[in-house]
Amino acid sequence: MRLVKHLLEAKGNSVYAIDPENPVLDAIHTMAEKYVGALLVMSGDELLGIVSERDYARKVILLGRSSGNTSVREIMSSPVTTVAPFAGGRQRSRCRDTFDRGSGQGRDRRSG
Repeated sequence: MRLVKHLLEAKGNSVYAIDPENPVLDAIHTMAEKYVGALLVMSGDELLGIVSERDYARKVILLGRSSGNTSVREIMSSPVTTVAPFAGGRQRSRCRDTFDRGSGQGRDRRSG
């Protein structure tokens, strides 16, 4: 059985984060620089949320907000559902299903 640990080994273990008070523009620059689609939102060691390109598109661009004057905190998705590295398929599926229902940011079920 594949564990979350195996997925992380395949993808690499780099994690990128941003402070919640930083402007969204900083988050977009960091995502572009690191070639990632989302950043953890951290205050010290505390995980507060996650901010993604999708959050940016829906909560900044489509609403006509300013990337430089909008804080990451204002558009981040929270709370964040986490799973342990040694979690198996059943726990991953429960996590994914909760994510899909709760935030609307999971995979698009229409696309298969």
